[in-house]
Amino acid sequence: MTNASWQHEGLGGSGADPARPGAVFPLRRMTLGEVFGAGFAMLRHSPRTMLGIPLAAAAANLLLSLAISLIPSVREFQRFVWDPSVQEQAATGASPLEVPFSATAIVVMMGIGIVQNLLLYLSFAALAVPVFRAAYGYQTSFAHVAHAGRQRAPQLTLQMIINGIGVFLVMAVAMIAAVVFMVLTLFIGAIVVIPALILLVAWVSAALLFSPFAVVVEGRGPLQAIGRSWALNRGRWWRHIGTLLLLYLMAAAASVVVMIPMLLISGLMSSATEGGGAGSTVAMVVTMVLEMGVAALFTAVFAGCAAVMMLNARFEQEGLDVVLLAKAEGAHDDGMVVPGSAEHVPEAGPFRPGASGGAPMPNAWQNPYGGNPYGGNSYSGNPYGENPYGQPPHGQSPYGQPPHGQPPYGQNPYGSHPSDGGSWGGPSSDDPRSDDPRPR
Repeated sequence: MTNASWQHEGLGGSGADPARPGAVFPLRRMTLGEVFGAGFAMLRHSPRTMLGIPLAAAAANLLLSLAISLIPSVREFQRFVWDPSVQEQAATGASPLEVPFSATAIVVMMGIGIVQNLLLYLSFAALAVPVFRAAYGYQTSFAHVAHAGRQRAPQLTLQMIINGIGVFLVMAVAMIAAVVFMVLTLFIGAIVVIPALILLVAWVSAALLFSPFAVVVEGRGPLQAIGRSWALNRGRWWRHIGTLLLLYLMAAAASVVVMIPMLLISGLMSSATEGGGAGSTVAMVVTMVLEMGVAALFTAVFAGCAAVMMLNARFEQEGLDVVLLAKAEGAHDDGMVVPGSAEHVPEAGPFRPGASGGAPMPNAWQNPYGGNPYGGNSYSGNPYGENPYGQPPHGQSPYGQPPHGQPPYGQNPYGSHPSDGGSWGGPSSDDPRSDDPRPR
């Protein structure tokens, strides 16, 4: 399979839609407000795809959660978590759950949790396809985005495992250092530790943010995609970290807003059934449905903003906006093209088409056409320190003439007679044909 052979299955385009660059979001360097606006603009441009993909993943997760609740040990554990009356009985020693934290329940729930996180990760990565296609104003169908996610599922699964291990190790070391520091400072150091941990989480998230998109759109391997994400953050770390912190704040605010009705529903269901198992089960299902909707909405917005951030980074580093605008002239949607992919712009992309491993392209800071588009002379000359047309700088004669103060063209300076040995080649005083009236 080629780097993005799934593209040749078609992405749902009509085949006649002309390219409309900038119709959904600007095809140029964008500000922070424009990046956020582009994430929400994707919901208006492709609502069924942007919301349908994460909703499908969330629905699958809900079905998995309901399926494992049929296991007795898991069902008892869930009753312990969701039913306040059971928790009270456990606190007084009268709980019917002898071992609420059974090994079977923990193992099963951990396994299902990994599968659920993988489904969310696949849906997040696949949403890069409609965002990149929206650079030309193209529509993308739900079915073909799901197909793209399935085709890249093995690479994305391996990448999620690598990311998870790396994040776990980094955060474990950070937490140990934070606890030691707080103990040594009698917990006064928490004033510094808590913001530092939040900043560390945002930094790790920014470092890995573009890696799933690099797998799906650019056809990179799991480790290469992580390196690609790191490279796209160069010179933009604080900008991307700040954007992620704002997104996290939005998610936290949305969670608080949803948590209030969830707690009310849970309490009403439990009191209506006097602590019975049916009430806790209904409360759990209702809560999961609400969480599913919120998670799908946030995943769509987050993925849209993140994919636009990746495009914006490539605009600045690679001049991709110039390349896409040039290729958009006269282009139509063939149902397969993904603007910005290695197949679409091999001169600016990370790989050459048709290569299994991919040959590296020139430095990302170079112009895809061989020149630096921002700040360098496109004709390989210095535009400010030298004359761009090869002439000497100011102060020298532009055509090989002597500088000011010397006679031009070899003439004598004013006040001397041309016959006095001048360089005009005029008659000298020894020439009998001279018309000089002065006595000889």
